[in-house]
Amino acid sequence: MARGLFPGMTNYSDQSLSDIAEDIRSWIKCCEKTKTKFETNIAAIKKDGLWDSTIPYDFQTFCLNTPLTCDTYINDFNNVLKSVEADHITSTEIHLMNNLYKTAQKNENWCVEAYKYSGPRGWCKFGAPEFAKIEELYSEGRNFYINMFDIDNVTTRMKDYMKVGTVIVDKSTHTDQSINFGDQSTVNITGNNAQLGSNINKEEKKTICEKILLPFLITIIGGVVVTLICFYLNIN
Repeated sequence: MARGLFPGMTNYSDQSLSDIAEDIRSWIKCCEKTKTKFETNIAAIKKDGLWDSTIPYDFQTFCLNTPLTCDTYINDFNNVLKSVEADHITSTEIHLMNNLYKTAQKNENWCVEAYKYSGPRGWCKFGAPEFAKIEELYSEGRNFYINMFDIDNVTTRMKDYMKVGTVIVDKSTHTDQSINFGDQSTVNITGNNAQLGSNINKEEKKTICEKILLPFLITIIGGVVVTLICFYLNIN
């Protein structure tokens, strides 16, 4: 889809999953292009003998780190893309995208600091033919990370498509006529009726009545009868 005029200002509020997938694919291609550019330029600069003699250590580190970051972006983008294409976005994909956005912000700042403010004053020889490949590392690197600022807006839109978690139910029936749920609840089935979480069936309840309650009631009734008889005899 068309990007906004300013970095990180693209409006994704009305974009579909297919639009999001299209941008992720374009970011993957951008990562591959940037990685190749950095590896090619670094090799050429080292061959010319300018790597150690000209470039400050902090900018060297930034340049060596960027191809590795591209590999991470490619891996994470591919994982997210699978979920987007399957319309199965979860918190995992949201977390990955948030990390990629934060990395883009951090590394864009690092690029500027390392290039403009590290090393001896005047080390940048702007316009010099031998310095062109070094300038390309700065411009290519900074543009790469700025290009990723829209990840934040994409992530916000992806949240609209997140799937709500569901409980998995094991519907298999066991020999005791029960069904087990994912939360370990049990459904005991009798005829066409189901009783949730029951640990005492009807037969057990009947046994309790016969063994405990019935004798107790008989004892009480017997006591009452004996008392009435004695009272009657005493009167007469």
